[in-house]
Amino acid sequence: MSDRRANPSFLNQGVSIVAILGCFLVFGLLLCLTYIPNKPEGFPVGSVPPEERAARLSELRAEESLMATGYSWIDQDKGVVSLPIDRAMELTRQELSGQSSE
Repeated sequence: MSDRRANPSFLNQGVSIVAILGCFLVFGLLLCLTYIPNKPEGFPVGSVPPEERAARLSELRAEESLMATGYSWIDQDKGVVSLPIDRAMELTRQELSGQSSE
């Protein structure tokens, strides 16, 4: 009797090679189905293009500058006012030094 394990046939080798290639094919197919449809185009989801971020930043800085240099009511019923920073510092200095405001 001959030992089949010692001398594998060409058919057994072919089946093994086809099985290994099939596994690689299935793995590649899973990768394609999983990652390629979800590939982000251009910018990732949730990010904003640099031009739009720059525009938003300039708008925000303009609003902050207006708030820091202008007067506005915060709560008119309670008499709470937003002051320019320079005026608020001057009033605070006067209050701490004991001087009366004009």
